[in-house]
Amino acid sequence: MRLLPRSLFGRLVLILLSGLILAQLVSAYLNLSERDQLLYRASGMQAAQRIADMRKELDINIENAYLIVNRLRGDMPLELKAFTDKMNVPLLGTIPADEALAEFEFSGKPLVELGDESPVYQAIERMLRQVVL
Repeated sequence: MRLLPRSLFGRLVLILLSGLILAQLVSAYLNLSERDQLLYRASGMQAAQRIADMRKELDINIENAYLIVNRLRGDMPLELKAFTDKMNVPLLGTIPADEALAEFEFSGKPLVELGDESPVYQAIERMLRQVVL
């Protein structure tokens, strides 16, 4: 059984395909290794970190400052949790993504009509209880 092609054309195709496969593997590796940076940028955490740093640089005395992660789908990813742990602002809580909230925003309905059963309402209520107590 012969693995390498006999013709020059076959060998050229084999070399080109090998290069393409190698390029795809390198691209996939880079994509996966930089996933935390993409998550960092996409989630707005960079802006939150800048605001926290600016508070220090401008010597603004804020007694209680908290971080709230908004529109979170499911559980908090480990990369995001690691980033929030590094920040010098404590995480107060998360607000889940909710389709009903999006409908309220686009229809012009007031958010106070959202209702007690809404996951967004419940998350905000938990955070307010932490701040008040």
